[in-house]
Amino acid sequence: MVSMVADETDRRFAGFFRDLAIAWRALSGYPEGHPAAVDGLARACAALGGLLAETGPVELAAARDALHWNDRRFTSPTAAQLAKLLRRRRAAGVALDPGVSPQELAIFLRSLALDVKSAREAGSLASELVDAGLVRLRVTDLDFSNVALVDADEEVIAPEAGAFAGRVLKRLLASSALPADQLASWIASGRSASDLLYFLFDAGGAPGPGGAAPAGSGAPPASFSFSPALLTAALAACAEELTEAPDSSRAASFAALHQRLGDEDRRRLLGALASSVGRQLTARETLAQMTVNLPPALTVGLRRAIGRGALGELEAGASGAPLGARAAPQLAGLRTAFVSDDVDPLGDTEIPEAGLDLLFELPEDETDFVLEGGAIE
Repeated sequence: MVSMVADETDRRFAGFFRDLAIAWRALSGYPEGHPAAVDGLARACAALGGLLAETGPVELAAARDALHWNDRRFTSPTAAQLAKLLRRRRAAGVALDPGVSPQELAIFLRSLALDVKSAREAGSLASELVDAGLVRLRVTDLDFSNVALVDADEEVIAPEAGAFAGRVLKRLLASSALPADQLASWIASGRSASDLLYFLFDAGGAPGPGGAAPAGSGAPPASFSFSPALLTAALAACAEELTEAPDSSRAASFAALHQRLGDEDRRRLLGALASSVGRQLTARETLAQMTVNLPPALTVGLRRAIGRGALGELEAGASGAPLGARAAPQLAGLRTAFVSDDVDPLGDTEIPEAGLDLLFELPEDETDFVLEGGAIE
């Protein structure tokens, strides 16, 4: 009996962390009052109410990559993300009493939706919430000796793209998109793997806001030639690298590279990521982890790319191909579009009826089967 109660408590905590992460993403990605944000807050409050009705008031301690309550340690992606956000605001933990309202939860979550620089410049989160009138939701600030540890942790959370870039280049070499001799000449010139990706991204179009050439990158070696096909392959390789293991380190590196691109190439990169997720058998789990670790604006762009990809596959169905070949990409696109709780990317878009009809066609028999006498004894 004790084990069953413990399992139910763990289930309620997991549900609360999940719904709280969804509400945080909705508040970060949508304007105030948007239905997705309102619904996300309502669900998170309902989950919190169910949890507190069973446990009573809860005080969660925030470690670097986990939350603690009594003798329990929660390390799921959503729990770890909440712990990181609290530590980023120099909070040691959060206390939750019965009766927390959606408005109080919204104030709390918005106070966590800061980038690293803004969070470091912000004052005490505990004082901020008290000044906002919150009494049923409180945080405890870290003491000064722990602030340095938080700063060091943040350097780990948002690393440079070096290791990520190196793995991307290995993918380009394995696919023969990047000739080995060109890579050798680049490395021989004293430049890094991340410098090469920066060069590809900057040469492929108008750089984004972070698109200034890195120090020391300069012009490429004379033997190195850029081609649009190489940029396309690099975008796909970045998407595949993140999809393989969408942890916080790879997500931070992916976001840094995304920032270097112009608008059109950013859409191409997110389109490649949506396609890569759609090819996974565990697409729902992969997308859930990405939306926890990627910045909110990127998750919104990814969901929109998933929606565009699903509709594009429907429009591109070749009527002369066999049904199995025609329906496979449509089904894959729709599956990817609906692994997310947010279906807004499909809104306000006319879905071609011909593409939908294709999914309901029955295969035609290509062979006439004849049951000969004596075949059944």
